[in-house]
Amino acid sequence: MEYDALGRLTKAWEPAWSKADHPKTPSAQFAYSVTRTKPTVTTNKTINRNGEYESSYTFYDGLLREREAQSTALGTGGKGRVVSETFYDTRGQAWKAYSPYYAEGAPTATLVTGDDTKVPAATEIRFDGAGRTTAALSLRYGDETRRTTSQYGGDRTTVIPPKGGTATTTLTDALGRTTEKRSYTDTDRNDYLATKYTYNTRGYLAKITNPRGTEWTWVHDHRGRQTESVDPDKGRSSTTYDTSDRPVSVTDARGTTLTTVYDTLGRATQLKEGNTLRAAWSYDTVAKGQPADDTRYVDGKPYSTKINSYDDRYQVTQSTTTLPSSAGDLAGSYSWKFGYNAYTGATEWVLHPAIGNLPSERVTTVYGEGDLPVKTTAGQVTLVNNTAYDVFARPVRTEYGVLGRKVYRTSEFDEHTGLLNRRTIDGDVALRIDDTRYGYDPAGNVTRVSSTAGQGDSASTDTQCFDIDSLRRLTQAWTTKDPKDACNGAPSAGTVGGPDSYWHTYSYDDAGNRTKQVQHATGGTETVTSAYTTPGPGEARPHSLSSVTTAGGSDAGTESFDYDKAGNTTTRTGGSHDQALDWDPEGHLQKITENGKTTEYLYDSSGNRMQTKQADGSATAYLPAGNELTVTPAGAKEATRYYMHDGETVAVRNASGFSFLFGDHQATALTAVAFGVGQTVTRRKQLPFGGSRSSTGSADWPGDRGFLGGTSDPTGYTHLGAREYDPATGRFLSVDPLFLAGDPTQHNGYQYGNNNPTTFADPTGEAYEECVSGQYHCSNGRTGGTGNVTKVEFGKNYEKQTRAVGGKVSKNYYTQQATGVKFTYVKGRGTTKYTASQLSAGEKRRRQADAEHKRHLAELKKQREDAEQQAKNNEKEAGFWKSTFGTWDGWKNRVLPAAGFAACVFATVGGCMIVGAGIAGTSFAITGIKDDSWEWATLGKNLAWVGAGGGSAYKLARKMGASKHDAVWGWPFVKNTRSYKTKVPGEVGVGGGRRVRVTEVHRDWGATGGNLSINAGFNFGFCSAGSYSAGNLVNVC
Repeated sequence: MEYDALGRLTKAWEPAWSKADHPKTPSAQFAYSVTRTKPTVTTNKTINRNGEYESSYTFYDGLLREREAQSTALGTGGKGRVVSETFYDTRGQAWKAYSPYYAEGAPTATLVTGDDTKVPAATEIRFDGAGRTTAALSLRYGDETRRTTSQYGGDRTTVIPPKGGTATTTLTDALGRTTEKRSYTDTDRNDYLATKYTYNTRGYLAKITNPRGTEWTWVHDHRGRQTESVDPDKGRSSTTYDTSDRPVSVTDARGTTLTTVYDTLGRATQLKEGNTLRAAWSYDTVAKGQPADDTRYVDGKPYSTKINSYDDRYQVTQSTTTLPSSAGDLAGSYSWKFGYNAYTGATEWVLHPAIGNLPSERVTTVYGEGDLPVKTTAGQVTLVNNTAYDVFARPVRTEYGVLGRKVYRTSEFDEHTGLLNRRTIDGDVALRIDDTRYGYDPAGNVTRVSSTAGQGDSASTDTQCFDIDSLRRLTQAWTTKDPKDACNGAPSAGTVGGPDSYWHTYSYDDAGNRTKQVQHATGGTETVTSAYTTPGPGEARPHSLSSVTTAGGSDAGTESFDYDKAGNTTTRTGGSHDQALDWDPEGHLQKITENGKTTEYLYDSSGNRMQTKQADGSATAYLPAGNELTVTPAGAKEATRYYMHDGETVAVRNASGFSFLFGDHQATALTAVAFGVGQTVTRRKQLPFGGSRSSTGSADWPGDRGFLGGTSDPTGYTHLGAREYDPATGRFLSVDPLFLAGDPTQHNGYQYGNNNPTTFADPTGEAYEECVSGQYHCSNGRTGGTGNVTKVEFGKNYEKQTRAVGGKVSKNYYTQQATGVKFTYVKGRGTTKYTASQLSAGEKRRRQADAEHKRHLAELKKQREDAEQQAKNNEKEAGFWKSTFGTWDGWKNRVLPAAGFAACVFATVGGCMIVGAGIAGTSFAITGIKDDSWEWATLGKNLAWVGAGGGSAYKLARKMGASKHDAVWGWPFVKNTRSYKTKVPGEVGVGGGRRVRVTEVHRDWGATGGNLSINAGFNFGFCSAGSYSAGNLVNVC
């Protein structure tokens, strides 16, 4: 990096693009403009795929608050720009913000000021006198479209969203911690469901109580680490840590303990169950600090992915996945190679190995303006011929295939909300294939989906409507007889109809459990009613499904479910599928037994499905980069390969050839178009919770991916990331491994998408917003138990979602995409394109943080040293007093000599001799009684010293003129007496009045001090000062 004279970053070079090799072409350049008359501007120039620079500008006001940002608008040839603005009031509050909007002209270092009438999406904030937000208005060209209001009442804040949202009240304690959340169930906000939060004395969350009285509890140790959790569905789990606060062992409610081993750098190297090795990771052998091998052990057999080489950016250039001999005909080693753009590091090609009946092929991605992918080829086959993006980098038109056999997908987004409004699919042969339109309520819930298949007289329109309750749960879904029905009215027998019609009604309890489903009679079918039973509050697994009793239809009867202590479904009996389910120590479904036949599943170290052995005798290996290899019951090897473009699955290849896949707003592929001549179209329809409605076209859908792109299994379940989903009940078979304490809608660990499947998607089986979109894969909480669940991995839609929020795709993402080796990060919105000021400020903050950290460490060290010294002093002081007054030796050697010393300094010679003789006698008697040792010689010596000292003092006093009496009994404190005559005050007479004699007594401190000093000297010289006496120097005392 290079800095200017003020320490601001001006140039930066990324790894593999060194300054030595490219001194004049850094990866990024930054410039600063600070003037008195114009806003402060930073210019950010970033190198693109062609080695050219793309500029963006960030403007700051006089208080260095970000005021505006400008960047190049895509598709304008550099003649347009995307602008976002923030406005502040006189109190410094951001009261209005313009979301990115298009403006003519290339981006420059000149501030552009828009107005409401030119901005399709803006937000206006209104505040009260205390600076609190009272209303947030969404503006479309200056006109309000919806608002969210906030009301305050001491310890509570009520937020009222637009229609379709859930009004809530949050109560807080004196420390600002949430103590209760209320979700209102009616528009008048009279009735609500309350979730309560309790904290321990150290401020950690200790308990959550839901509206039905169900409790979650947590225990923390003295370092604030969560050591135990009690989940009403998963039971009790505990975690132990090492001295570096890393989770070492996790024990679940089944008594299963998983242990993680770390290296000296804190990287996990092994995962064990007892002495059984389940997974292992190695590092540094290929490149320092980088992963080298990721291995899952199954019955002692290794399933491994090895990184063979990295480039200078530490991007994987070759990797190999090896399946052991225990995998049967799937066994073998499969290798991939990767190539990257020299300037940006973006993946440009992947070389796939030959697998089964598919050949080796190079899949190449070509990038265009904005470094966005515009073309993808597989060998000599063009899968995506061109992609057009709008000015906000959203794909609005994608061309599949080659001339004469092209398929075109066109998307229209609402300019105000950004939601997908319409998507059409057209072909060179099939012409109009599909036309789907979406409707939303003001809160963003999907309320209408209308799809027209075909065109002209053969066109068929399927319109679905959805009703949402005040808690945003789906309560009714139906198809309309009138394809233009706006879904404003309630369904009835007269309004429900259309192709593949249905009308379903759903009911729920306060905990989010489905209690009833009614499949109303439509199209000649009979009404089917299903009642769902769950345990009551206070019972084990209160969110689990105990039974479903169905009246009407071919599945009439009662189906029952059972669970293990960790909340995993173990049996379901009485329905169309009598099954026994087994779960591995990490909580993955490992075996299903049905009708005496078994289906088995294996998973890699990150929890991704790795291999399946079907009940029919077939087996499938799920290999990196979208490859699947299946061995049929007859032993034939058949392969399937999925292709990605711009973060989406766009095509699949199997023995029948290539097919293009087109998904709905949640990435569920509902339309497939064959690449071959004739463009055969296959369609399928689904119910809101993912169940099948119907299919038309080819008898076989290309591939095994279904709802949300998950794997559709013959068992009736859909594999969605971390868990198995049952579309028949709209529930998962196990509890969500991630628990979001702050979101009551996520507390039911079995429910799917808050029971609103058309609006909320859960492709990962876990609960984070970023996991819902597929931006991240959030599996770290599974084996981490009560550990940190904010750590996530790159997800399958990471690239697309990161770009959608204006982020820069991390280089490590391409490594994971290509090899399956996982990189773990703290949950966030992606790696952003930082501006120079942000980088410089970040570096400054880092240096400040380092200095602060060092200062803090020094303070801690000093505090620790002071505490240790104080402890030593206290111990020493306590030891002195105890050894002095708590033992006879202390009295004999310290207390009694001190008393004698004081008597001989401040008392008379006679008093000194009496006290000295008394001390000598007392010491002689007590020592003799205590130790049965009568020290006559010591007594004689002590009395001799008393006599010698007293006699010497007597002689000195006599020589100084004292009488015999005063020499023995005279005190060392000397007084002087003065007598004189003076006038009587107040009397007047001849000569000044009558005179009287006055006597004054004064202490002679000089003489007194001399006497005391002489006495002290005699004490030191004649062994009256104990161990401090001069005689001790010659050992005569």
